[in-house]
Amino acid sequence: SLGSKRLAPERMLTTEVGYRNQDSDYFALEVTAYLNLVDDAIVSSEVSAYTLGDYGSGVTAYADDIAAFSVGQVRNQNESARFMQLGAELGVRVFPVRGLDVYGNYSLHDTRVVSGVPSLGREDDQRTSRHKLNLGAQYRAPFGLDLGVDFHWVSSQLWVETIPDAETGASFGHFPLPAYAVLNARVGYRLLDGRLQLGVVGTNLVDPRHREHPLGQRVDRRVLGTVNLGF
Repeated sequence: SLGSKRLAPERMLTTEVGYRNQDSDYFALEVTAYLNLVDDAIVSSEVSAYTLGDYGSGVTAYADDIAAFSVGQVRNQNESARFMQLGAELGVRVFPVRGLDVYGNYSLHDTRVVSGVPSLGREDDQRTSRHKLNLGAQYRAPFGLDLGVDFHWVSSQLWVETIPDAETGASFGHFPLPAYAVLNARVGYRLLDGRLQLGVVGTNLVDPRHREHPLGQRVDRRVLGTVNLGF
C-alpha cells in the first residue's frame, strides 16, 4: 500500500443551529440540528496490478513468509462522491429537588451520498448509529453520599473498510455492528468537607463483551475503587 503526492485534503463543511434554555432553576433544554458535507474523502482503491514483466525484472518476487506472489500496489486516492450527514439532538436536564440531577437526550443521524460516484460499496457506510439514547441521574446527599447511574444505547452500525482482494488488490468489505447498551454506576462518599472522596464505579454492567468497532477489542465489565484527595 503506497501513499500519493496527488492527494487533495479531505474537506468538510459543517453547519449547526441550536436553541438552549437555562432560565429555570428546575430544568434546562437544548435542541440542535446540523448538516455536514464531506468531499474528497481519501480511500485506498486505486490498484496498479503487477505484470509478468515486473516479476521477471525482479520488481517483485515470491514471498516465502506468506507463500504467495504480490498482486500489485494499492494507492490512496480522493473519492469523487460527496457525502451528506444530517442530524438532530434533543436534550433535557431536570433538577426536581436539591442535589438531584436527571438528564436524557436523543439524537438522530443519517449519512448518504448526494452527488458523484463513490467507490463500489462505500455508499452503504453508516458507521455512526442512526439512533442514540442517553439517560442518567446523579444524587448528592447533604451528609456526603453520592449516587450516579448512566445508561447509553446506540442502534446498529455498518462499517465499510478496505480489505485485501485477490483479484483487484483491494475492495471494500461490509462489517456490521449490532446495537449495544452500556450501563455505568457509581456509589461514593465525601469526607473532610469534600476534600476526600471514596467511590466504587461499575462500567458496562448490562452488556459485557460487546464491541464498539466491528474489528475492535471487546469491552469487558469492570468494577473500580477510586480515591480522590484535594488540598
